[in-house]
Amino acid sequence: MVAAFAGLGYVVGKVGYSFELGENPSFLIEENSVTLLNNPLTISGTAIIIGNTVSYGSDFSPNVNQDTSDSGFMYNVGLYEQGNTYQCEVLGPLFFPTYGSGFIGGSTHDSNPLEQEAHRYGSGARSPF
Repeated sequence: MVAAFAGLGYVVGKVGYSFELGENPSFLIEENSVTLLNNPLTISGTAIIIGNTVSYGSDFSPNVNQDTSDSGFMYNVGLYEQGNTYQCEVLGPLFFPTYGSGFIGGSTHDSNPLEQEAHRYGSGARSPF
């Protein structure tokens, strides 16, 4: 199932590249993912995972360090997204429903339990759970 999501993520990225939307699109194979940089189909300044494909919009990269709005600690964006890919591997088809359930009751992105664990992983924790 994760392979299907990764394939879907890769295809979505390549579609944007094939129409030459955006500047300097590129991809690389990293620790646990295919990483698409400057993907014109991803919102500028954001990243999204689909399976083991991480797609970064313009003005964003895996080398960025930033802080969370809720807890205020620093984390590396590339490691954070890698944490999400590990979560997706472990949870398989339950990843998206589990992730979505973290927003029940009006929770914010940073208060989602899977996001909190990925932030911890991005700041050096040994596990994304």
